[in-house]
Amino acid sequence: MFGPNWETLSNGLAVRVDDFSWQGSFREDPRFFLRRDKSQPDRITDCLFGEVPDDQAAMLLAEFISYSGLPASSRLTFSRISDIHAAHEETVSKHDRTAKVARLALESLGIPVVTFYLEQSNLYWDTVLLLGTTTNIN
Repeated sequence: MFGPNWETLSNGLAVRVDDFSWQGSFREDPRFFLRRDKSQPDRITDCLFGEVPDDQAAMLLAEFISYSGLPASSRLTFSRISDIHAAHEETVSKHDRTAKVARLALESLGIPVVTFYLEQSNLYWDTVLLLGTTTNIN
């Protein structure tokens, strides 16, 4: 999976950039994978945390967001976290974990999360985070 096009950052996150997206993976868990579409940078189109603990997943997600660019809008969406036909408990569990990890990641970057919610998008549920004003000035 990690060919010559992957760059490993100091925290263990491996990143790759192609014409369409940024991608992130973690060598210690092959089920951890992130993708952000360049045409819609306010969306994380693939978000799989695998078995990585929440605090570590947040650190990796923060690094991925820093690498691919801080959100330019007041909304960040994690697409297709669940199928609309999935069990309610499964959807809520995935949403809660996604929101928790994303909130920790964004707040570590100085970006407060005002609120978060589930939003239906066709046959899937998305986790949407509404963001406050950036407090981290670089």
